[in-house]
Amino acid sequence: MRLKDLGFSKLSLLFVLLFIWSALLINKQWETKNVIASDMNSYYIYLPAAFIYHDLTFKYINNNLPEEVLRSSWAMITEDGKHRVSKTSCGVAIMIAPFFFMAKILSHNGFGPANGYSTVFALFVCLSFYFYLLIGLIYLHKILKYFFDDITTGLTIIAIGLGTNLYFYSTYSLNTPHAFCFCLFSIFAWKTIQWHNRQTRITSIIMGLLLGLITLVRPNDIIIFLFPILYGIYDKKTFIEKMKLLTKNWVNILLVVIFFIITIIPQLIIWKYQTGYFLYYSYQKERFYFNHPHIIDGLFGFRKGLFIYTPILLLIIPGFIFAWKKRQGFAFAIVIFFLLNCYIIFSWWSWWYGASFGIRPMIGCYALLALPIGCCIQELRNKNKILKYFIVITVFLLVSLNQFQTLQSQTNLLHYSEMTFKSYKLIFGKLNYPKGWEESLTPNDNEMAVKGLPERNFYETFYFLKGKRENNVALKAFNGKYVSVDTVRNNFLIAKSSNVNSSEIFKMRIIGFEDCKILSSYNKYVSFETLEEGRLVADRDNAVNWERFTIEKMPNNKFAIKADNGKYVKPNLQNKSILEATSNTITDKELFEIIPQ
Repeated sequence: MRLKDLGFSKLSLLFVLLFIWSALLINKQWETKNVIASDMNSYYIYLPAAFIYHDLTFKYINNNLPEEVLRSSWAMITEDGKHRVSKTSCGVAIMIAPFFFMAKILSHNGFGPANGYSTVFALFVCLSFYFYLLIGLIYLHKILKYFFDDITTGLTIIAIGLGTNLYFYSTYSLNTPHAFCFCLFSIFAWKTIQWHNRQTRITSIIMGLLLGLITLVRPNDIIIFLFPILYGIYDKKTFIEKMKLLTKNWVNILLVVIFFIITIIPQLIIWKYQTGYFLYYSYQKERFYFNHPHIIDGLFGFRKGLFIYTPILLLIIPGFIFAWKKRQGFAFAIVIFFLLNCYIIFSWWSWWYGASFGIRPMIGCYALLALPIGCCIQELRNKNKILKYFIVITVFLLVSLNQFQTLQSQTNLLHYSEMTFKSYKLIFGKLNYPKGWEESLTPNDNEMAVKGLPERNFYETFYFLKGKRENNVALKAFNGKYVSVDTVRNNFLIAKSSNVNSSEIFKMRIIGFEDCKILSSYNKYVSFETLEEGRLVADRDNAVNWERFTIEKMPNNKFAIKADNGKYVKPNLQNKSILEATSNTITDKELFEIIPQ
């Protein structure tokens, strides 16, 4: 068969897959330490724990492990301090398992250490991403071809595969589960269509298994169950018909429920084994705040807005209108699912989802949003020549913009969590850092957000920075004296000066609300000494852990300084006014004035 005989949609699918495969080969993420890292640490840990270290309680994790294993073997301590659990459930581990076993076999045959974290394991994790993306796009092609013509299907495949952040999370960032979510959503949507055409037990069983696996990968994605329930409903008559269909097929519905439960049982058993409870909330203090979701920020805000950083999804808006007129079978189901999904996603305490490109939790539902996008493309193509060319050009321009913004995110020019309208304007169309870039960013306030409280304004809170990330300051302690570096006594920091001279000036750099570095006028970083009763000393050439502080705003424009040991800093008047990080609470003695110089 010649390529031209495949048709535009299959050629488009092939093009997208080759484009992504080329990006994977060029980037070679498996040669870095960025694959089994970050979020993937907690998704993946079940596999080496069960099949290499044979300990799902994670008690094997200790400082005797090789560095590359210890670095990625991340498990949380339960709130009672007695157990270790993974923050995430085992769905991704189940999907990666076949690739893990292939890597394990190769590692036992001389391809690197068989520790679960060597390069060969990272390589097969990368291959698993591509495999599930391949499956997801194939099923998306099936769905689109069911409703649309060949050209519309091809354009929509290109729009989803290369015009959204699905591309980024399938090539550059292989440490989150969103490509897996997309795959599962695509298969589930296709099985929904098949089930409504012919209600068979095998399709019902597959849907139950898929729904369980979707839930194990990302628990809040369980709401995908609404799609088959609402599919085909658009008025009173179709609602009644749907209720009759579900009632008639109660055995098939029961099969869906039974196989859903069967699929999630492994996680329940793991939690019981680890904690003594079949159900355990592993996110601890992190939670949803359904009373004040950030829907407008999440959709249109410049920090992470869905329609700002994945603008091709704007096509769903006219797409929903066209779908309601001509594709009512899926229109209502997708609209309700999308609205509820937005509400849930943007009710999470970190509604911007940390360090990421765009709103990554939405990636799974692109398999459904492809349908209104397809409606928009097909309807405009069929209107007249002007609109036909307009929509084709629009798709390719938005795909190009996504590819360009992907490059920007790779260099952090498009910042992973601190973007503003000002910074967006500064970097638009650029690949080099413009003047004023850092000052245009606004750090997010995790401390307040996790409590469900409004975030503080960074530059108003740290007014002494004068609109920058760093500034020269003087520190005035509660005793009315300025802090200086005592070069006679081992460069300890003391609060004994009545005036501000060069020794009393420090360069304070605040990266975020929880990360501050302090540089003395002698170009040495301030640290606290664990072996010297927490005394602060300015003698470090680099700022790593002990050289990091947190500056907390207090009433009356005073500040408390917390060291990396979790203790607050105060001058010890009984020991030559040396600053020590020894206080557990904040009193008047732990308060400082920070005065810009």
